[in-house]
Amino acid sequence: MRGGRVGLGGVAPVPVRVPEAEAVLADGGSFADCAAAAAAAADPPDDTGGSAAYRRQLVRALVERACAQASGATEPKGAGTR
Repeated sequence: MRGGRVGLGGVAPVPVRVPEAEAVLADGGSFADCAAAAAAAADPPDDTGGSAAYRRQLVRALVERACAQASGATEPKGAGTR
């Protein structure tokens, strides 16, 4: 998959796009690298829905999964090994 848009909800007061993660995809980076960029850019609050660290882990896992699904892959490489 080359290029795409990355948007996150639940990590800020309003949904946000993550241009850093989009740039990774545009440059031909891996889904894992895109997910890491999205997680690094996320600044979620600590609240009753989960800690900021937990939400960053979710961002990483869900962005990688979404990229794989959008590309037609069944699972991200290395899925189930973490």
